Amino acid sequence: MKERDNYIDFLRFVGITMIVLAHVNSPLAIAQIRCFDVPLMLFVSGLSFGGRVIPIIGNNFYWPRTKRILIPVYLFLSFYLIFVWLLGNDLSISFIVGSIFLSYNYGVQFVWIMRVFILVMLATPLLIKIEKHFSRYGFAVFLVLMIASLELFIGLKSNIKSEFWSILYEESLLWLLAYSTFFIIGLRLRFAANKESLFYMMLFTVCMVGALLYYVTIKGFPIIISPDYKYPPHSYYIIYGLWCSVLFWYLKPILKNVSTCKIVLFVGRNTIWIYLWHIITLLVMSRVTDIWYIKYIGTLSLSIVIVYFQTRFVAFLQSKTSFHIWKYLIG
Repeated sequence: MKERDNYIDFLRFVGITMIVLAHVNSPLAIAQIRCFDVPLMLFVSGLSFGGRVIPIIGNNFYWPRTKRILIPVYLFLSFYLIFVWLLGNDLSISFIVGSIFLSYNYGVQFVWIMRVFILVMLATPLLIKIEKHFSRYGFAVFLVLMIASLELFIGLKSNIKSEFWSILYEESLLWLLAYSTFFIIGLRLRFAANKESLFYMMLFTVCMVGALLYYVTIKGFPIIISPDYKYPPHSYYIIYGLWCSVLFWYLKPILKNVSTCKIVLFVGRNTIWIYLWHIITLLVMSRVTDIWYIKYIGTLSLSIVIVYFQTRFVAFLQSKTSFHIWKYLIG
């Protein structure tokens, strides 16, 4: 068994802390700088699959992975919907159904990221084959074509007159194309030589500088990537996310010592439940204060504390019983 790379857990820590920051109404500049959060999490997912052989025959890949994502989400959503109902909020059928299908537009908005992970998971075997097929320069051309094709498909969205089909088109094809770019570059760089990592670092730096210059020329300041170019993901959002993700990976020799911190490792290894619990702790903190940084610290801290006691309780349950379900309450 390969030794776990703590730096990957550190990147998960960075990703989840930036995602929580996205939901506390931080100042515009901070909100724009931190919008590499979801791209980084997909990049890390790609790193985790780098070098793997995916056994898809007999549901040895899809079914366990699907359960690993959906069981925690549905357990939490059951609790959350009851919690919201007890607070006196009316829950429409469309809201409940939208939440079940992890829709950004129709349900609990914060769980849409899980839909992204499901979509990319379904494409993982194909993405692994594609990544292995190309040489360095061929892969760079492929990425550029992916981003360009996404802009084309975004343009076609305006031709869909039905709101339902338009949203479905965005939340399936567009999300899959966009977030696959982060996953596949993670696959590429997991065991890449320093020279190849430097190549992609320079490539995305050039792309980002060019994109920002074009943005400023056309629109001026301030530069607003999120939410303007995040829903659906446009090239500005993708290029910035790629640049930040590759930069963090390239800085591994400098930052790797940070990954030994116990709290960093705990958060990085329990991102699913910290993310889910922050949905409720954010509601609590929003009733306590409107000061964004207090809300952020409180939301993140409460979520970590809840998950800490949850993992301790699950460890106790696992020592007493052998129910398969317990493993889905951690991670």
